[in-house]
Amino acid sequence: MCLPQIGLLSLIWLATISLMATSSSQRGRRAAGSVTMRDIARAARVSLITVSRALNPATAHRVKASTRARIEREALARGYRVNQYARALRSGRARSLALLFPPSPHFAASEYYAQVVFSTVNAAYDVAYDVKVHVMRSKETTINDFDDMGVDGIILAGFSDGIRQVLAQAPTLPVVLLNSAHVPGRPAVDADNVHGGQLAAEHLLAFAHERFGVLAGPAYSPNARDRLRGFTETLARYGVSLPQEQVETCDFGVEEGRRAAQSLLKRAPHITALFCASDELAIGALQTARSLGLQCPADISIVGFDNISASALTLPPLTTIEQPIAEMCARCVTVLLELLGGGKPRQRHLMPVRLVTRASVAPPRPASS
Repeated sequence: MCLPQIGLLSLIWLATISLMATSSSQRGRRAAGSVTMRDIARAARVSLITVSRALNPATAHRVKASTRARIEREALARGYRVNQYARALRSGRARSLALLFPPSPHFAASEYYAQVVFSTVNAAYDVAYDVKVHVMRSKETTINDFDDMGVDGIILAGFSDGIRQVLAQAPTLPVVLLNSAHVPGRPAVDADNVHGGQLAAEHLLAFAHERFGVLAGPAYSPNARDRLRGFTETLARYGVSLPQEQVETCDFGVEEGRRAAQSLLKRAPHITALFCASDELAIGALQTARSLGLQCPADISIVGFDNISASALTLPPLTTIEQPIAEMCARCVTVLLELLGGGKPRQRHLMPVRLVTRASVAPPRPASS
């Protein structure tokens, strides 16, 4: 079983309340102390223009790291916070970013999406930007309107092969892709999904499994395809084949995992190890295995992907591949700021994943004689 997940809207609401409270507290300290940039410059023994550059995310890279650190320490010690409204007026920027998701029936219930929203809001807040979250209503929607919506840049999160149509009429705003299909000329931040599939395969092979199945996720998802590729290529290196009939493509989601596992285990009841392209698929597979009278991990071992909080609450807790969502979202915000500052960030940032071992994997039962 697994505990109920907190809804996405609840998480966003809690995050907003928390950030508003923090902001109000800091504004109060700022007004009480009346600390100015000139005070910081005097304490840090640098010029006023150096302080201005160091405390502006768009120009901070122009200040030597040690000097910037000294300025930030002095600003923090004195409770200084930049007047972002005045800066926005001077710069002509809205100090707002858009986080755009493709159409998805799972958006409101998905913990993965909730983590992306929460992490992006946190990362943007740290550099005094706010975030406008949008879910496209249909695949035909374009993003032209963002030019008129008061945002400085856009993060496209989780877009698949249709992303080129989305960008066909893209505005002149900077765009960064997060866990999306690759588009030449567009900076991208991705988890190392191929390596994640490799880690899952190596872990199951280490427990002497030989008969594998995969809930591969949707065929249109580049992330799902990379996870499957890493898994199958690793098996092949060890001389283990994965017949096509033991790979089930399906949409992401718990219910989809239940249905896909039912179909796969009916077609290939002999498998002893199952790799799932998301934790939600793995949770659905666990439920199906239990309904079929199979014990995990005694009868079937299961590995997921994402390391959402629910994966630690299932029975048994799921072994999974963790992608660093908070770090990935922070990197997206940093790349957008580099673009806004006139920089040329590298085209692709591939973030490392790691194996999280729990109780859902064990050696297969010995074959009965």
